[in-house]
Amino acid sequence: MRGEESLHLRRADRGWTCTVLRRGPGADDRSLLVETAFLARDGKGTLRYETAWGPTEIDGMEELRPQRFRFVGFGAPGVDADAEEV
Repeated sequence: MRGEESLHLRRADRGWTCTVLRRGPGADDRSLLVETAFLARDGKGTLRYETAWGPTEIDGMEELRPQRFRFVGFGAPGVDADAEEV
Protein backbone atom coordinates (compact mmCIF):
# COMPACT_ATOMS: atom_id res chain seq x y z
CA MET A 1 0.00 0.00 0.00
CA ARG A 2 1.59 3.29 1.11
CA GLY A 3 4.55 4.11 3.37
CA GLU A 4 2.61 4.08 6.66
CA GLU A 5 0.23 1.24 5.75
CA SER A 6 0.48 -2.29 4.43
CA LEU A 7 -2.09 -4.87 3.36
CA HIS A 8 -1.70 -8.49 4.48
CA LEU A 9 -3.63 -11.40 2.96
CA ARG A 10 -3.36 -14.76 4.66
CA ARG A 11 -5.04 -18.03 3.86
CA ALA A 12 -6.98 -19.41 6.82
CA ASP A 13 -8.80 -22.71 7.39
CA ARG A 14 -12.06 -21.46 5.90
CA GLY A 15 -10.97 -18.75 3.49
CA TRP A 16 -8.74 -15.70 3.61
CA THR A 17 -8.06 -13.02 6.20
CA CYS A 18 -7.28 -9.46 5.19
CA THR A 19 -5.50 -7.13 7.61
CA VAL A 20 -4.41 -3.52 7.12
CA LEU A 21 -1.51 -2.49 9.37
CA ARG A 22 -0.90 1.20 10.01
CA ARG A 23 2.18 2.64 11.66
CA GLY A 24 1.25 4.76 14.66
CA PRO A 25 2.49 5.73 18.10
CA GLY A 26 3.45 2.89 20.41
CA ALA A 27 1.09 1.75 23.13
CA ASP A 28 3.56 2.97 25.74
CA ASP A 29 7.23 3.89 26.20
CA ARG A 30 8.24 0.21 26.05
CA SER A 31 7.13 -0.25 22.43
CA LEU A 32 9.87 -0.58 19.82
CA LEU A 33 9.92 -0.53 16.00
CA VAL A 34 12.90 -2.17 14.26
CA GLU A 35 13.63 -2.13 10.52
CA THR A 36 15.70 -4.97 9.05
CA ALA A 37 17.10 -5.38 5.53
CA PHE A 38 17.69 -8.82 4.03
CA LEU A 39 19.89 -9.33 0.97
CA ALA A 40 17.93 -10.64 -2.02
CA ARG A 41 18.94 -14.07 -3.32
CA ASP A 42 20.38 -12.59 -6.50
CA GLY A 43 22.40 -10.06 -4.46
CA LYS A 44 20.99 -7.14 -6.45
CA GLY A 45 19.11 -5.38 -3.67
CA THR A 46 17.40 -5.85 -0.34
CA LEU A 47 13.98 -6.62 1.09
CA ARG A 48 13.08 -4.32 3.99
CA TYR A 49 10.80 -5.31 6.89
CA GLU A 50 9.60 -3.65 10.09
CA THR A 51 8.99 -5.53 13.33
CA ALA A 52 6.91 -3.97 16.09
CA TRP A 53 7.96 -5.20 19.54
CA GLY A 54 5.87 -4.78 22.67
CA PRO A 55 5.60 -6.03 26.24
CA THR A 56 4.16 -9.53 26.72
CA GLU A 57 3.71 -11.41 29.99
CA ILE A 58 5.40 -14.82 29.97
CA ASP A 59 5.24 -16.97 33.14
CA GLY A 60 4.67 -13.93 35.34
CA MET A 61 7.52 -11.91 33.82
CA GLU A 62 7.21 -9.17 31.25
CA GLU A 63 9.32 -9.53 28.08
CA LEU A 64 9.55 -7.59 24.83
CA ARG A 65 8.28 -9.88 22.08
CA PRO A 66 7.53 -9.35 18.36
CA GLN A 67 3.89 -8.27 17.91
CA ARG A 68 3.54 -7.44 14.19
CA PHE A 69 5.67 -7.65 11.04
CA ARG A 70 5.33 -5.85 7.73
CA PHE A 71 7.15 -5.59 4.41
CA VAL A 72 8.09 -1.94 3.82
CA GLY A 73 9.85 -2.04 0.46
CA PHE A 74 12.90 -2.82 -1.59
CA GLY A 75 16.36 -1.31 -1.13
CA ALA A 76 18.72 -0.48 -3.96
CA PRO A 77 21.93 -2.49 -4.48
CA GLY A 78 24.73 -1.32 -2.19
CA VAL A 79 22.45 0.90 -0.08
CA ASP A 80 22.04 -1.53 2.82
CA ALA A 81 25.62 -2.57 3.50
CA ASP A 82 24.56 -4.22 6.78
CA ALA A 83 21.83 -6.40 5.20
CA GLU A 84 21.57 -9.96 6.47
CA GLU A 85 22.02 -12.76 3.95
CA VAL A 86 19.37 -15.49 4.22
